[in-house]
Amino acid sequence: VVVESTFVFVAIFSNGSTTNRETWAHNISNGTSWQLSTMDGTTFNAPVIGDVVYFTQTISSNPWLYAYNASNETFWQVASGQFYSPFEVDGILYGSVSPCCGQSSKLRAHNPDNGTTWDAAVPWSLDPLNMGGTLYYAGSPTGTSNVKLWAYEPSNSTRISLIFY
Repeated sequence: VVVESTFVFVAIFSNGSTTNRETWAHNISNGTSWQLSTMDGTTFNAPVIGDVVYFTQTISSNPWLYAYNASNETFWQVASGQFYSPFEVDGILYGSVSPCCGQSSKLRAHNPDNGTTWDAAVPWSLDPLNMGGTLYYAGSPTGTSNVKLWAYEPSNSTRISLIFY
């Protein structure tokens, strides 16, 4: 992911017996590189808002949301808890929370402007389709095997069940 003149990427290092994934940054203008984190990160399709790239770093097998600001070279944890595959709609970051302990999967939201994080929709699937700002996804309520097609409208935080199947 390129932010301003900085390329943020995950590097894989292997010595034959162990493999480590680390998050790095490289300034294209001056040719310098530096390590952001030794944690396993994912920058593929990472959303960029202004000078900040948002991506996941794995902690205890769970991806958490982190950010890197290219203009002031700061790196920080944005929100605690799972945040799979972040994407942005109208300045709000969304990511999935995988099901655990009999709970449904959830859509988690984070507002970078005020720092708030909340569960936006339950149930949720890991592969939403964003069409015109409305998110479409399949999911089943907790304790059921009935899968439904849902729509989530971020502008007014409403969730609608569209089709049973």
